[in-house]
Amino acid sequence: MQQRTPVEANRPLAIEQIGLVSALGRGWKTNGSAMLLGYSGTYRQQARCDIDSKLRGYSRLAAYVEEALSEIACDTIKHVFLCTSEASRPGLFPDIHKANLLKALVNRPYIQERLGGITLEVIPEGRAALASALERSNTVMTQPDDKVLIVAADTYLNSQTHLQLLSPPSREGVSRKVRVLTDKNSDGFIPGEGAGALLVGRPSQKEDQLLILSTAITEEQAVIDSGLPCKAVGLTQAIRKASERAQSALANCQYRVASASGEHYFFEEAGLAQTRVLDRKIETQPLWLPASHVGEIGAVAGIAMMNMILYASLQNPSMRTDYCAHVSNDDSPRAAMFVSFERSGYAK
Repeated sequence: MQQRTPVEANRPLAIEQIGLVSALGRGWKTNGSAMLLGYSGTYRQQARCDIDSKLRGYSRLAAYVEEALSEIACDTIKHVFLCTSEASRPGLFPDIHKANLLKALVNRPYIQERLGGITLEVIPEGRAALASALERSNTVMTQPDDKVLIVAADTYLNSQTHLQLLSPPSREGVSRKVRVLTDKNSDGFIPGEGAGALLVGRPSQKEDQLLILSTAITEEQAVIDSGLPCKAVGLTQAIRKASERAQSALANCQYRVASASGEHYFFEEAGLAQTRVLDRKIETQPLWLPASHVGEIGAVAGIAMMNMILYASLQNPSMRTDYCAHVSNDDSPRAAMFVSFERSGYAK
């Protein structure tokens, strides 16, 4: 595994640009406004953007990536990280998935041109992939003007994945939970797909900026299909570590943003973690859920969260707004990030 350096408040990262394509539409502003207005993509809906409607599978994902990259303007990128599905995703063969996705990406001339021959470092960690990519970025950015490009592409509309989540095979004679939202199952999620991109650098004192103050990644034993009671041990640890590294309490965050996409388990986990980490009573701390608008988009969820945070912050006249963003995989990784939007005149 490549070296990863957790982000801390004394050496934060800045998200300089965002690109996002989802079922809501093309463009980070389109997605941000649609999410804040409460719009949502429909079941099994492809991302709305100007691509050939005949494209399928990995070719379609590559087209989404191309659309997301068109929003990023930078010619000095030295590293590119590609976030995608976790290895344990039902219905996927990890090595084949990685090879097919990379092939589809390099087959598009625009993507080749934008990457400029830089080799993509793949981070196959699903929803937790963004936190890992930020820690890798923190490791490789050795100069103040270094820039890193984080790209994400994922889909739950793969036929084999969808089939196994809709009709999961039994384990040791015990039926597994149906994961997909249907007329007969309200405890499920809406499968989605999309792509996103982030340009990451070091903070500037002259601009409004979205800062990653801290990251923390932990492991959870009582995952959704384990049969063990949900105690939110892993997520609680992740939020506490991120809070310590950000040098700020969870209670200081005006909002939480989570990857929960409709299943009771993840809402219970998020609620337990918040209760255990809060060190004082607060009046309110709204929980934002991008997946309720764009569907379950796996490794792209982190970028959708940052998209929602940035767009909402720009509409808020406050000089500073603090957020706790946290993600939970179907497998064990749990991650938390403390994020702050600061306007250029903010005095620390």
